[in-house]
Amino acid sequence: MQTSPQEYLLVEQDTAEVEVLRRRTNWKAEHYFMGDEIKLDSIDLTIKVADIYDRVKNTDVLEWLEKQAKQTTTEQE
Repeated sequence: MQTSPQEYLLVEQDTAEVEVLRRRTNWKAEHYFMGDEIKLDSIDLTIKVADIYDRVKNTDVLEWLEKQAKQTTTEQE
């Protein structure tokens, strides 16, 4: 059983950005944005950035949701 942190997430509150630091990469930062998925090996979990920001309504999230809605409409035509 691992007792020390293997992965660390920093979730921005003003923009839709998640920074992930991993022990196995010497804590080198990885940045994830709306539309990305984050794989957390230490807890065997994959989560979408959009799910993290599900109830957040900042400019980044609203713009991404609008873009997704337009893309879905275009694909259905």
